[in-house]
Amino acid sequence: MQESPGTQEVQQTPAQSAPPVQTHPSPAIPDEPPVFLDAIRQANSLSDILHDDLIQPHVYLIALIAFTILVAIVLGVIA
Repeated sequence: MQESPGTQEVQQTPAQSAPPVQTHPSPAIPDEPPVFLDAIRQANSLSDILHDDLIQPHVYLIALIAFTILVAIVLGVIA
């Protein structure tokens, strides 16, 4: 195949390397523990933990309902 006189050869430049991917530094580990862990450490007894604002009362109700449903399902499968 013959080139026409008007065409020029295009010189290919070597492909430029992609810029290096910058990785974000890992988030700094806080020196202070989370608030709830600190509150549990300072609690005098289990009742302080349960009656504090760490666990809201409606969470117990939801857990009780879920447990009741789970027991009903298990007993239904066994029966």
